[in-house]
Amino acid sequence: MTPNTKSEFVRRVDAALSAIAGGNAKQARDLLESVLAEDSTNHNALHLLGLLDCQEGARKAGIERIRTAIAMFPRFPAALNNLAVQLRKAGRLAESADAYRQALALEPGNLAIHANLANVLRDLGERAEAIAQFRRALELQPDAPGVRFSLALLLRGQDDAAALEQLEALVKEPREAPQALAELADLYRTQGKLDQSLDCFSSSLRQDASNGQVRSEFISTLLQVCSWEEAATEKRTLLHDLVNGTGAATPFPLLSWHDDPALHHLAATRFSALCFPTPPALWRRACYRHRRIRVAYLSADLRMHAVPHLIASVFEQHDRSAFDIRAVSFGQDQPTHMRTRLIRAFERFDDVQSMTEDVIARELRKDEIDIAIDLNGHTKDARLGIFAARPAPVQVTFLGYPGTTGAPFFDYVLADPFVLPHDQQPFYSEHIVHLPECYQPNDVRRPRPAAMQSRTEVGLPHQGFVFCCFNNTYKVQPAIFAIWMRILAAVPGSVLWLLGDNKWATENLRNEAVLRGIDPARLIFAQRLPPIEHLARYRHANLLLDTLPYNAHTTAAEALWMDLPVLTCPGRSFAARVAGSLLRNVGLPELVTSSLEDYEALAIRLATHPDELAALRTRLMLNRATAPLFDSERFTRHLEAAFRQMHEIAQRGEKPRPFDVPALPRQAG
Repeated sequence: MTPNTKSEFVRRVDAALSAIAGGNAKQARDLLESVLAEDSTNHNALHLLGLLDCQEGARKAGIERIRTAIAMFPRFPAALNNLAVQLRKAGRLAESADAYRQALALEPGNLAIHANLANVLRDLGERAEAIAQFRRALELQPDAPGVRFSLALLLRGQDDAAALEQLEALVKEPREAPQALAELADLYRTQGKLDQSLDCFSSSLRQDASNGQVRSEFISTLLQVCSWEEAATEKRTLLHDLVNGTGAATPFPLLSWHDDPALHHLAATRFSALCFPTPPALWRRACYRHRRIRVAYLSADLRMHAVPHLIASVFEQHDRSAFDIRAVSFGQDQPTHMRTRLIRAFERFDDVQSMTEDVIARELRKDEIDIAIDLNGHTKDARLGIFAARPAPVQVTFLGYPGTTGAPFFDYVLADPFVLPHDQQPFYSEHIVHLPECYQPNDVRRPRPAAMQSRTEVGLPHQGFVFCCFNNTYKVQPAIFAIWMRILAAVPGSVLWLLGDNKWATENLRNEAVLRGIDPARLIFAQRLPPIEHLARYRHANLLLDTLPYNAHTTAAEALWMDLPVLTCPGRSFAARVAGSLLRNVGLPELVTSSLEDYEALAIRLATHPDELAALRTRLMLNRATAPLFDSERFTRHLEAAFRQMHEIAQRGEKPRPFDVPALPRQAG
């Protein structure tokens, strides 16, 4: 081959590069194929042709061409990097990491390759090595904001102090400030630094006012500190953008301050469309024939958390002759008695926190799971991308989130006729399945401790009526608080016992009490305690006042378990009707009022007519042993009946549909 011929090949390859950059793939392919027709060993042309194959959907053939080019010319870092990129896109992560390492051996000072390798290692669950690669990239170029941000995200949950250091350095870089400020705000919130969190959220929105998800979290934090006036301004902006189609909202915070199921559906649908693209389904209508129905519960909260405090007994009481019950845990592994109990409750407990959503989904498909159950919805650390890949014939959302996911990849939502009547189906992307009594399970093995301290030792006055509400402070909305203050005014000597979630909420609520003519000393704030101590202090309360539009859920169940009556006023949304369902299923329907006026009047009547309240408490104590709410074995049989019907529908190849599970007959006596 003459030098002139080599120069001509170089010219054609360069022209092909220009054609690729200009979007003219056909011209590029013609040029490259002409080179290879005359020189089949031209590694540059083969490499670029392989990239064109990948871009045009023939990734498998393209990868092989790139590999051939590398075999011809092993010292080819650009080809190795591109090979790694394509292998990652093909889901071949281990091979991708190997290719990146080969490229780094040739170019150890290449920041991009270090960062790319770190991303693949992160996807493989090799967190420590991924962190090391990100740190090496920053040593090469300290002003690489994208790398610093990725490192901070990877450090979250493992070394929050180091993550904080990276984010605080990053917010000095204007190019990355809005996103980094939002992440920093979330980290501050996790650490209880709510004033700093609010400052960061506000700064992020000043730089990018269009980010509805950041605004949602800003509102949530404002409500956490009970800064109602500022929250109201932000709410108006968020709702305007959401309704007019110019913005999105994080679904969960919306539940606590808006009671419109249509709006919840709009927010969830838009959020899911933005965050969870649906890849080709892993399950392709295969019909499994298992002796037992394979059920996998997926959750970030299989630890000391509200969800297992409700459902742990169900896991233990599943019929193992008919169901193969597994756990897929992608949350933190906390060494607690609850974690130990949960591991023992399942036939198989997979800790997959280091795995990617794609890998988890593929494992579920390989294991031929019949029914995959999401226990998170749009809550913290949820991983709905697993379900987006459709690894199972039946996919269900249950318990962890009182609303629609707005996602097309869930078949069913488990509810009951009170919390989610069938007339709400237009506002749910999932088909509504009614369990016959209460949708919420309750753990019958949780303790029922006696009072461990006196009233004065827990901060209460020696005498006087004690209203309580241990809901999170973000659920305390201005309208319900105004009613509470009128109740206190009507019941002399009474106090309101609230959760002392943070010092800012405590101060703001006391100030709001003063504005409504109530001595702030009548608001007593309880600190967070371990579960047994927390349950014990319910013994000192006389009546739990529920919140609206986001009811007490686990908190209401705890109170009823401890024989404390709960007063509620249902709203329109799922989240606003849970306490009503609990009360109806423990035999106290008269505590489910039909309006806020009735709620206020009944609270005052019960506080001033102790005989009526005592009768309710006595009935609650008697019902606790027999009512559906605390019959976890009966609940489990109903849940299994729902699973069987879902499974049968799928086995027949029929489309999912709403249905009601019939109630089992109750034994006399």
